Amino acid sequence: MNNETINGAQDNHMNDLGLIICKICYQVVGSLPTNGYKKMYVICDNENCIAIKGEIINE
Repeated sequence: MNNETINGAQDNHMNDLGLIICKICYQVVGSLPTNGYKKMYVICDNENCIAIKGEIINE
């Protein structure tokens, strides 16, 4: 293998190992390209999740 082949392999896109997960219903909302496994929590657009978010904020 020459240096061009090795460097070309390193320039490939990263894997989508970053997960975006709803912290209320735990559904996977999306993914992100990352170097390793990462989890990020958000609240999805589901009506039930938005209602629960409102209850949590008002407490």
